[in-house]
This record gives sequence, structure tokens and C-alpha cells, in this order.
Amino acid sequence: MRRRLVWIIVVIAAVGLAIAVRSVTKADRQKTRAAADRSALLRYSQNFRLGLTRKDVEDGLRSQHTNFIEQCCYEDRGAFAVLVKVGDEDVPWYCSEWPVYVVFEFRATLPPELLSLPSGSDVLRSVHLASKGGRMLVAGAAITTSRPHTTPEVRELNFR
Repeated sequence: MRRRLVWIIVVIAAVGLAIAVRSVTKADRQKTRAAADRSALLRYSQNFRLGLTRKDVEDGLRSQHTNFIEQCCYEDRGAFAVLVKVGDEDVPWYCSEWPVYVVFEFRATLPPELLSLPSGSDVLRSVHLASKGGRMLVAGAAITTSRPHTTPEVRELNFR
């Protein structure tokens, strides 16, 4: 009986230690990942100054062989945004992915009724980080989540 009690205590201590170690390493990974995301934002912010045209930004990304996507309506009735994936956040087991993007937002130079496609003359007005979640399973149903905004249309452009 006493031997069994000792084994139970050892198992409980081992599980507790494993949980504590996992928590510490997960926090360290999150800090490292966040620093890398901020570094990418700083690099893109320095390379692409506000006021550049969409054509200049996209040509610059292509010259660096950087994949990006154009996302419609990042801001309601706004111009297409350009998103560059720079990392992934930790996700719970029921989520497939949660990518982190550097988002280039543009001010439209065309009237709203002509905004069905990106315009090369749109002007860069903001560069920031955003996170867009992938598919998640919740109570037997699949949902798509996003931070800060879900959009109806995404066009992916690969240049590698």
C-alpha cells in the first residue's frame, strides 16, 4: 500500500513538473515569435515609407521574392490591402493555423464604385501587424476566425 502511494506521488509530481516546463517553454517561444514579428514590421516599415504607391510596394516585394496576398475590403469600402505572412501564433489543438501578417493599407485614389480591383496608384497610408486565424473546430462545427477583420475576398500572389 505504501509503495503504491509513493508511485502515485511520483507520477503526480512528474506530471506537474512537465506542465510547468511546457508552460515556461511556450511563454519563451511566444516572446521570441513576437520579437520576430515586430522585427519584420520594423524592416518593412523602413523599406516601404508611407506615401508610396501600391505599384511601388508590390514591385519592391516582388524584387525581394516575397509572397503576398491582396485582401479586399480590409477596411470597409477601402482599397485592397497587401498582406505579407511573417509568422504564426500558437494555436489551441482545435485550430489549424493562426498566421501573423504585416499589413500594408492603402488610400484609394479611385472613386468607390471603381474599387473592384486594386489600383497601382493607391497610396500607402499604414503598415501594421495583424493576425488572421484559420479554421477552428468548436462544438462539432468548423468556423473561420480572424483578428482584426474577416474579409470576403483574398487573392494570393506567389513570386518564388
